[in-house]
Amino acid sequence: MFNCCFFIGVVCSDLDLARDRDGHIRITFQLAIQFLDKPVGKIEVLSSGHMTFLAARYLRQGDRVAVMGFLSMREWQGVAGEWHNDATLTAMDLELIKREDHTLG
Repeated sequence: MFNCCFFIGVVCSDLDLARDRDGHIRITFQLAIQFLDKPVGKIEVLSSGHMTFLAARYLRQGDRVAVMGFLSMREWQGVAGEWHNDATLTAMDLELIKREDHTLG
């Protein structure tokens, strides 16, 4: 796969459960990313399909997870004329690494 990314971070928001136009359930959450033990930002993660039910059942704010997926960018112009950019990581696989001070597995 050409656009394949791996991120490991901490779930830093509640999971938002919604339906898309076709009626499929989707979950989004924010993933906090660090590099060399310094925070570098957050990225929105979108989970759909078979991953949705697993994410809804097991992921919680504060969990450390590994996410494999692909990036998509969106650009829009605000009301005042300023331009904004957003990146979304569409998850193809999620792995829970750590929860509540103990490692899983």
